[in-house]
Amino acid sequence: MEELRLEKESALVKRVANYFSGKKFKVYFEIPIFSKICDVLCHDEKNNKIIAIEVKMSKWGNAIRQARIYQFGADEVFIAIPEIFIHRLQNNQAICLKYGIGIISINNKVDIKLKPIKSPFLIEKIRKQTIDTINCLKQRGENYACGV
Repeated sequence: MEELRLEKESALVKRVANYFSGKKFKVYFEIPIFSKICDVLCHDEKNNKIIAIEVKMSKWGNAIRQARIYQFGADEVFIAIPEIFIHRLQNNQAICLKYGIGIISINNKVDIKLKPIKSPFLIEKIRKQTIDTINCLKQRGENYACGV
């Protein structure tokens, strides 16, 4: 558990991506949703389901604000943080429950601590923009929309 403290957010992003890839999701990185850039976006092509994930090492309040914005364009939304810090986010668990945001704990494995609900704030136009972005990336054979 101690080794995770030294890891960068990018290492956590890879663990989350590997977890959802193993669940048969197509995984994309740094995808714009409304006014923010989502760290990990997972697309279940068979069911056309979109999951947005904000990965954070700190600044849990920012993570919750970003996750709430992702709810405009994703079916489900998670916040993912290192297991050694999960107790800090659990203080905000009531807010996550209220808005239907899931919580993922990351250590040597990815563990879903709180399952999300289907976004009550989903706006179909923004969801379609998100799907259009990933379809464009798929056509180009890429999985990053911004940054890297």
